[in-house]
Amino acid sequence: MVLNYSLDIRSLTVVCALTALCVGAGLGIALGTVRKHSGLGIWAAGYLIAGLGYALLWTRGTWPDFASIVLANGLVIVGGSCFVVGIDRFLDYKDSRPVLALIILPTIGLLAYYTFADPSIVSRIIVVSIVLGCLGFTCTAKLLLRIKPGAWIPQVAVAVLFGIHGVIMMVRAFAVLGTRTGPDLFSPSLFTTLTLLDFILLSPCTGLGLLAMVFKDVNVALESEITLRKTSEEKLHQTASDLERALKEIKTLQGIIPICGYCKKIRDDSGIWKQLEVYITMHSDAEFSHGVCPDCVRRFHPET
Repeated sequence: MVLNYSLDIRSLTVVCALTALCVGAGLGIALGTVRKHSGLGIWAAGYLIAGLGYALLWTRGTWPDFASIVLANGLVIVGGSCFVVGIDRFLDYKDSRPVLALIILPTIGLLAYYTFADPSIVSRIIVVSIVLGCLGFTCTAKLLLRIKPGAWIPQVAVAVLFGIHGVIMMVRAFAVLGTRTGPDLFSPSLFTTLTLLDFILLSPCTGLGLLAMVFKDVNVALESEITLRKTSEEKLHQTASDLERALKEIKTLQGIIPICGYCKKIRDDSGIWKQLEVYITMHSDAEFSHGVCPDCVRRFHPET
């Protein structure tokens, strides 16, 4: 039984484009709630760029080859590279963009060569599949080598998804060597169909996983900030209590104090006249020790 994948492949290409654009738009909307994670914005851009690339692939045979082959595949590869850059940002890796540029530019050159100078769809499939497979394995390695404690479950899940994508791309690259391919992308090809299905099925799962990673990381950061604020509030409350206690212990005399001009008693707020030393003792921390000054000794004890 001969299977014809022509219509299916063209239709799947459209589905791939729509899937990537929808996931990219969803991540872009989520970016509005977690702006601190620039990696999320890069992943959203990666999906949108890849979606545009698949849309251009769909124009194969109607648009010029440069747009529908070279530019289309180049955009898909650039979109895949965005995932590596986003992971670098998310996990604080060294920026990989210079290395990725050294990979993308020669790849586009090879695509142009195998499109115009030495047309070969098999060579183009091998080049694109190997590059995308390596990007998938790179994402897997980076995710597994630096796992964030609070987001380890979605992070490992996303790493596995990238690994599966990398394996499928590598299998396609080597399997296509032994298959008969038609003159273009939409000719009957089992591996092309499986590759497109891989993207359609794994892309939404990967997007959800990336989003879960970000929200888990945000939750951990919020919990840490809440704990820090609670600790600061407790310290502030303790400091306020200490100050309040200290203020209660401080007794000062201020204002106009009514004192008798003869006996030197002082009238308190309730109108009671009290001895000078009693009043001062009640309204301050001062204490009195009694003695007799020389003048009083001569006045009251002249015999001494």
